[in-house]
Parts: sequence; C-alpha cells; structure tokens
Amino acid sequence: MGWILCVFMFLPSVCTSLYTLVPEESLGADQTLISYRGTFALGFFSPENSKKFFLGTWYNTIPKKPKVWVANRGSPLDSPGVLMLSADGNLVVLDGMTRKRVVWSSNASIPASAINATTAVMTDSGNLQLIFEQDILWQSFDHPSDTLLPSMKLSLNKITGQQACLTSWAALDDPQPGLFSVRIDPKLPSQLITWKGNATYWTSAICFGKDANPSFRNQSGEFFYVAHNFDAN
Repeated sequence: MGWILCVFMFLPSVCTSLYTLVPEESLGADQTLISYRGTFALGFFSPENSKKFFLGTWYNTIPKKPKVWVANRGSPLDSPGVLMLSADGNLVVLDGMTRKRVVWSSNASIPASAINATTAVMTDSGNLQLIFEQDILWQSFDHPSDTLLPSMKLSLNKITGQQACLTSWAALDDPQPGLFSVRIDPKLPSQLITWKGNATYWTSAICFGKDANPSFRNQSGEFFYVAHNFDAN
C-alpha cells in the first residue's frame, strides 16, 4: 500500500554505443551516454568553482546544460570516476584512480538469470534505466535529486517507508544534499510538505481523496497541478 504523487578487477572497454552501456564496457571522463533523440546526456561533471566530480544527467541541447539528476550526491569524487555494470548486474560508479572502490551503486535486486546480462539505457525522457530483456530492474526516476521531470513521481510506500523526494543542492556549485526537501509526510500523506532540515517550511494546505486532481496556489501566486493516486501495491 502506498501513496504516489504526480549506475573490478578487470579493465572494461570504453562505451561504444550512443545511449546504452553493456557488460564489459565503461563510461569515463569526457564520455557521455546521449539519449536517442539527443535530449539528455549522462556523464561525469564538475560544478563551477568545485574540484569534486559527480555522475549526473543534464539537458544536452540547452545552454549551460542544467543538471537534473546526480547519482553520487553523498560521495563526491576527487577525479572523474568510471561508470560500469558490476559482476552482479548493478550499475556502479568506481573511483577513477584504482577502479576498485565503489562510491555509488544502483543496489537493485538482480535475478540470477540477469547477472552479466543487464544493460543501462539513457532514455529520451531523462530516465537512466537498468534493464534485462524487457524488465526495468532499476531507474533513476525512482530516485529523484532536486528536479522533477515529466513522468517522474514523488512517492511514499506506507508499508516499507521508502520515499522518492526532492532534495535541494547544498549550494549552486555543490550537488550534495542541501537543507530543503519536498516529500510526503507519513503522518500527513495527503499533503506536499517542504522541509528545512527537520522543520516544516511550507505545506500545500490541500487535503484530497483518492484519485483527486486538485490545483493550488502558493504564496507567490503561482499555480501548481497535482495528481494524487492511491496504489494498493
């Protein structure tokens, strides 16, 4: 029951495909996965005025290429890392120096039949997916950073407590998690709440029922549209 609101010891070859990554290939410095229509790109970047490196997704055709998703927000690198598929089929980011230390993993539950057979795909919606045949085993849309893209959802699983929420950057040049977050409070599952640390900063002030599609106005007068669905799974 839940509420839903609307990436070791061997040296892999470099990525040879435009938008997919397969076993025994890697993505390193100055390399990118570009979505089929060229809208989004995935690669390592270093923010302006920073010496740290992150794996992230950005708009490929917009000036200054705004970043919309960051994998290793809590584990910045001192040099560009390496993205590859690990022996168990997960996406992992290794430090670029030794290629042994895992700094980030998709940490998905991979079936035995999919080990050494998974593929990473950069989709034109901005969603990085880990797939096996037709099954999506993991996707970045289930783990938002600070940006909500079309088809991405904020969610709360009331049974497991797992959440998908938005968390601000620590600063304009630091993608590490900041003070502000937007998420669903388990005690008030019918509201959107912005938190500053552990303190409530703003609420939507809307209580809505199953399958409601309300709109509301914030303090600046801007309108937002919210789709709320109940998922029994």
